[in-house]
Amino acid sequence: MSEYLQYIGIVGKYILGKREPNHLKKKKIVIVGASFAGIHLTQKLLQQDKEEFFEILLIDKNEYFEFMCTNTKSLVDETYFDRTTLKFTKLRESFRSSNVIFKRGKLVRVSDKSQTIDIEVPQEQNISTQNILEVNGKSGQANINYSKVQHIQYDFLVICTGFSYSQPIRGPYDGKTDLLSRKESLTNTKEQIDKAKSILIVGGGPNGVEMLGNLMQGLQGKGKKLGIMTRAPRLLQTMPQQASKIAEDHIKSQGGFVYVNTEYNEEIRAELNYELVFECTGYNFDHTKNYMQGELAYCLDSQTRQIYVNEYMMVTNLNPLEEQSTFDQNGNDKQRTQSKVFNNIFSLGDVCLTRLNEEKSIVPIYYYTDVIVANIMSMSKKQDGNQQKLKTVPEVIPRFYVIPLGSENGILIWNDFVLSGKQNVLLKNMIEKLTMGQLNNSRIIDGIMKVKDISQSAMFWLFSIRPLQCLPCHERRAKRRSNPEERKAIKQKIKELESIQTQIKKNL
Repeated sequence: MSEYLQYIGIVGKYILGKREPNHLKKKKIVIVGASFAGIHLTQKLLQQDKEEFFEILLIDKNEYFEFMCTNTKSLVDETYFDRTTLKFTKLRESFRSSNVIFKRGKLVRVSDKSQTIDIEVPQEQNISTQNILEVNGKSGQANINYSKVQHIQYDFLVICTGFSYSQPIRGPYDGKTDLLSRKESLTNTKEQIDKAKSILIVGGGPNGVEMLGNLMQGLQGKGKKLGIMTRAPRLLQTMPQQASKIAEDHIKSQGGFVYVNTEYNEEIRAELNYELVFECTGYNFDHTKNYMQGELAYCLDSQTRQIYVNEYMMVTNLNPLEEQSTFDQNGNDKQRTQSKVFNNIFSLGDVCLTRLNEEKSIVPIYYYTDVIVANIMSMSKKQDGNQQKLKTVPEVIPRFYVIPLGSENGILIWNDFVLSGKQNVLLKNMIEKLTMGQLNNSRIIDGIMKVKDISQSAMFWLFSIRPLQCLPCHERRAKRRSNPEERKAIKQKIKELESIQTQIKKNL
């Protein structure tokens, strides 16, 4: 009897296997970029993938993760870098899943037609210098570094390649990608800081303000002249006025200099007598044009080079910030003939341009990750004939920033609510420690982080309901940023005002 049942089981498995529908086959998800966006997406996919339906390949050009949010502390704290970096070979263990594989490589091409990507994988070969090179009559060993192009197939692709930034916050996209080189770069920058008698930060956004705050704290009592310059009328131009005032007052109280409505150039530098200058003038996304080719090249913003995504976070060739006319002048359907959506290619994090045009931070990543995970789950398990129910991006995303000004003061911004004090520095330090603890595979901290995520979602939901809309932290107070054209017009207006100012000075 038992042999008969066993035979029935084998036949049943064979029949079911032969009839296995396409929507039940394992799907390969390729995530390019393993910073906050790529890691959080991987974590969320694993949480939802109870049936182990996905094979996830996580790719990054670097061999390490770096906690970017507070990394300028490394310039004044020699132990900080080691505490906030982690090799991906170690980080992968925190996923606790054999369905996640990490590969080091730089994205060089995306193909929607063949559903493949090309990455350059770094290679190293050790050769003998015998009969090639001799020093004092002796031969030795030499390492040759080169890259090899590898083709990778995908069912779903998520591009999270982030941004490039001036050193020391982040190196160029095509720069060195090993942990030792990054550490050496920061050490060299620190030596420059130690030698310089005066340091100027160019750029009055969150990165510039935080960097100056850390330098003022770490270089206190060393007699260095420190300043920050912005062409905007105030620091933290996109933040509430109160935040700008707190930042400026703090800098001046510590003996720093603030220059607003000032365009940086070498003449200004010489006039103000600054030896060392760090540029914190915004993110750079020029690397996207290297791998977004063919039809995908039309999915890049002409000014920022960010990747267009639609309300489902799918890559598209339509600018999400522009109102799209449905018909052209001849009455033809423009959407049908011109629009293109790559429904199995998504983008997440700093590199994508959404219809909300949000300021880039960790909070939007949480919201958009949920959208992408829900849509990948829906599309991958869709049966033929069943209509897909896709999730869309929310109408509003809370604006939540914590900007330390050294170790004794910081600014918390929650929509229109602004709070200063040391508690904000402690909050960001706690987030840093929890994040690194989770990525170092601490099960206890992993549990704490899950509770934190639930609490955070509940908090943001609470301050989205109508009865609390009178409060400054309500999501209705989350202002939408101006689009690139508006920002261009503002910059032009500033230049015109500067020209008028110069003319008045000449006449005087």
